[in-house]
Amino acid sequence: ERQTLKSKVQILAGMIQSSKSCCVYTGAGISTSSGIGDYASKAKHSRAMQQMNKNARGKRTNRLELRPTYSHHVLSACERKGYVKHWLQQNHDRLSQKAGFPQAKLNEIHGAWQDKKNRVLMMDEELRPDLLQWMRHWEEHADLCIAMAID
Repeated sequence: ERQTLKSKVQILAGMIQSSKSCCVYTGAGISTSSGIGDYASKAKHSRAMQQMNKNARGKRTNRLELRPTYSHHVLSACERKGYVKHWLQQNHDRLSQKAGFPQAKLNEIHGAWQDKKNRVLMMDEELRPDLLQWMRHWEEHADLCIAMAID
């Protein structure tokens, strides 16, 4: 029902507005509509550093030319308004930065494309200790955590 959705959105908006330390936790689903595949579920030894991806129409595109989704832009706008204080993401795609989200508030826990200081991790590799500690800090201090597009 349209009215039910509207009511739920109003409740969520109120929760976000009253939060003092809201964080967002996102998975691969936030980027799939931009043309980036969900690599983790596709192949046992998949590495997300593929040079090319297929977009929604099946056309091959360079992953560095992909654009942020509406979700990336909404979360960036929420940060600019002071509502979102931290973003923990599992993606490697850097679309959050393209949407304007500040790097200083973004924990790319599994690494990022084109970032030599935070290389993309294989599924069996351990997380960076500093990023793990940062994640745990927000686990303890967030008064609201919004999980989006995760399995």
